Amino acid sequence: MANPVPATAHASRDEIEKRMSGKDDQRGQRAASPADPVISIENVTHSFVANKRGGDPVKVVDDVSLGIQEGELVAVIGPSGCGKSTLLNMIAGLITPDVGTVRVRGQIVDGIDKRRKIGYMFARDGLLPWRTTLRNVAFGLELTMGQKAAAARAKELLEEVGLSGFEDAYRSQLSQGMRQRAALARTLSIEPTVLLLDEPFGALDAQTKVLIEERFMAIRERLGITTVFVTHDLMEAILLADRIVVMSARPTRVKAVVPLNRSRARSATASRFDEETGELYERLWEELRPEAVLGEMGGGVQ
Repeated sequence: MANPVPATAHASRDEIEKRMSGKDDQRGQRAASPADPVISIENVTHSFVANKRGGDPVKVVDDVSLGIQEGELVAVIGPSGCGKSTLLNMIAGLITPDVGTVRVRGQIVDGIDKRRKIGYMFARDGLLPWRTTLRNVAFGLELTMGQKAAAARAKELLEEVGLSGFEDAYRSQLSQGMRQRAALARTLSIEPTVLLLDEPFGALDAQTKVLIEERFMAIRERLGITTVFVTHDLMEAILLADRIVVMSARPTRVKAVVPLNRSRARSATASRFDEETGELYERLWEELRPEAVLGEMGGGVQ
């Protein structure tokens, strides 16, 4: 029997070079170059099914495009229910957009893939009440290494977030701030290269929030993790972010992208009171206020 003719025999020179370069495969994947964004959201649109039977779909995200570079922290602000969390879920692979593409390091996100090493921290800590703090942090590690090694690494992480001495405490014995620090340690345990944070400090009291923000700033800047941070707190966005993306009311679009000056040292306390911070706050509120009013009038899907 004759050997089959290779597919490249009938392909054009451009097609052959494209396949050999690895820039695109049959599923639309492409090799990432150093200049590419780590996270690329490309003309994404998404709707949810209406609650009423036979109702029209509710469009939540409308033609959103955004690129996030290596080591960058991008804060996303917008009206409640505009679709900020939906964007995070698309990056994580929990939701597939109706239209458009999400890529992480050049690879199309079409579901959850642990090889992407994406850490996702929510507003609620999600700690398992029957496990100690140490075993909560070690939970994911136990799937990839022995219990002894997982416990040792979990102990190091608890020390890093300031919870040494609480390894044997249960969730009910921790304050809300301690629970969020334990949740942060658990998220960091997989050594993520991309970090998604959805209002992680929103439920904390003002004093605890400042302390955790300071600790988070130190850890993230040391590790240099590419981060997308959803928040309703404009001051928190100013203090933590390299860029702030302002989203419109639903269906959400990118209304403005505000770069921040990071040549000066950041502080969760001192930076709150300087002139530049005040001007940024006013600018962001001018962009956000009309969208927040629309959001209040129209409700939304978070």
